[in-house]
Amino acid sequence: MNNLAKYRAVHGITQKELGKMVNLGKASISHIEKNTLTEKRAEQFAKILNENKFALLGTDALQVLPKTEEEKRILIKIIEDL
Repeated sequence: MNNLAKYRAVHGITQKELGKMVNLGKASISHIEKNTLTEKRAEQFAKILNENKFALLGTDALQVLPKTEEEKRILIKIIEDL
């Protein structure tokens, strides 16, 4: 499960607004929020929301290898919280 909806709401952005920023419709954003978030999309949304991609990925991050110490720390926290 990813955290896109959570962080989108924290930043006060609607699905429609986020979709416009990445050339996707509201339905596509809804689908991404309810399903798997890819690393590529997570990086894209992370830049927009000024968040770390692993924070957005949530447990979907278990499919991605961390590249920095910060990413490792966030991934460890996700695993500990399971």
